[in-house]
Amino acid sequence: MNMNIKTKLTYGIGLLFVLITLLGGLAIKNIHNVSDDTQNILADNYNSLLYSRQMLESLDAIRENPNARKDFEAGLEAQKNNLTEKDEDVLTNRLSSNCEKALDDMDDESIRQIRQTIYTIMAVNMSAIYEKNEVAVHTAKRSLFWIWTVGIACIVIAFLFLARLPRSVSVQIQKLTDGIKEITNANYSKRLDLGNEPEFKEIATLFNEMAERLAEYRNSSLEDILQGKKYIETIINSIAEPIIGLSKERKILFVNDEALTVLNLTRENIIGKPAPEVALKNDLLRRLIRQLVHPDDNKDPLKIYADNKESYFQVKYIPINVNRQTGLESKYVGDVILLKNVTEFKEKDIAGRGYVNTGNGVVTEFYAPYVDPGYDFFAELSRIYEKRQQEGEACDRMYENGSETAGEE
Repeated sequence: MNMNIKTKLTYGIGLLFVLITLLGGLAIKNIHNVSDDTQNILADNYNSLLYSRQMLESLDAIRENPNARKDFEAGLEAQKNNLTEKDEDVLTNRLSSNCEKALDDMDDESIRQIRQTIYTIMAVNMSAIYEKNEVAVHTAKRSLFWIWTVGIACIVIAFLFLARLPRSVSVQIQKLTDGIKEITNANYSKRLDLGNEPEFKEIATLFNEMAERLAEYRNSSLEDILQGKKYIETIINSIAEPIIGLSKERKILFVNDEALTVLNLTRENIIGKPAPEVALKNDLLRRLIRQLVHPDDNKDPLKIYADNKESYFQVKYIPINVNRQTGLESKYVGDVILLKNVTEFKEKDIAGRGYVNTGNGVVTEFYAPYVDPGYDFFAELSRIYEKRQQEGEACDRMYENGSETAGEE
């Protein structure tokens, strides 16, 4: 029969309670028995010896002390009321009958007989004391035996209970702890078997279900991550500009085909490796990493020999910060190095084409010196035109306001 922990504790503690109660009751009963035996010795036989001694002392002084007879008769009367042993009543009656004649005659033979009878009474009580003492000793030994037996039984049962129950619990808890550690280490194939105890069996079932669901979730999440990774790699490789992604530890996370061409490297030789380590054998990467670590104000394009020709690239460093939870401060996770090809503008020594309004409705085309490739002349012309139009409207309003004021005057 499989018992739960609560039942085991109830039975174990209940058994200990019964044993302790039995031990206490047995000790009380045996102590009471020993006390009764001792009390019988003190109450009965000791008094008989005391009365006999009183009669002997009175008998020794009966000829010189007139009051000795009264003391003797008082002791004899007390002995008559304390008849507890076998043949003690016969001896006491014989002593009483002999005393009536002996005390009147006071001859030596009668006193000797009285004395002999008293000695006999004392001997009977001494023998009874010895026997009762033997009974008391036997009772004490028997009590001690049963107390020791029950006490040892309690100790053994308590030891077994202490050794087995905590071990049965601690072993299962250790198994559960080891299983949790395995799950923490992403070993979702871990399964528990905690025996047939109802509580631990339920815990093991729930743990195994959790591990199975985590394994399913990891498999689905891993598939989504791999698909997302392939999707991002496809997007990165579709970009015509060289791109290099670095972690915050300066490890190369991704690089597109254009960057591999410019760096003259293969993907297998650089992905996942520290960029400073790869840069030791690549001058261009070493220059890019140095500029990232120690930025300066030099914004001149890089001159790179690629595709059997010289090309010019404008380098842009983009730090990547993410918010893992809404409302928290952004966390730096790495950098992206973007190389924008400006070879066409460098060769023409221009950055773009612009237009200007000469004021008579004619737009004249012109070429400007090298400017920022992102500069938009049409947007600048629109801004200037809107500004002039707003200024003209403001002048018109001022003119209308001045005319109205003059008319009122």
